Amino acid sequence: MEKQLLQTHEFNKYSGNGVSNTPRWISEDEFNAQYNLIKEEVAEISQAFDEKNMVEVVDGLVDSLYVLFGLVNRMGLAHEVVRGFEEIHENNMTKIFDSEGRLIVKRNEAGKVIKPEGYQKVKL
Repeated sequence: MEKQLLQTHEFNKYSGNGVSNTPRWISEDEFNAQYNLIKEEVAEISQAFDEKNMVEVVDGLVDSLYVLFGLVNRMGLAHEVVRGFEEIHENNMTKIFDSEGRLIVKRNEAGKVIKPEGYQKVKL
């Protein structure tokens, strides 16, 4: 993920979209523009799925990540997101295996993996 964050940082820097290497708030207009792009890309994934077009599903997924990473770069959150992803992944794995390595996956009626007893939320 670090390579992709660097690539989107490069794109946003040279295209004049604004980037930061330290955490910062962006304007509401900047945020809303990025948010609308994210919604647009996610809608494209859904449409491609409905059309059973795998190439367009991949395109929508990659475009979604690109726009999300662009928001990360604009807000100067690359280091925090990389670290946070690692922490959330490790924490999510506690929903799957107990402390002795036994598989403990439980799902709700919608199919979502649910938190086991004693689960502790990650602290970012």
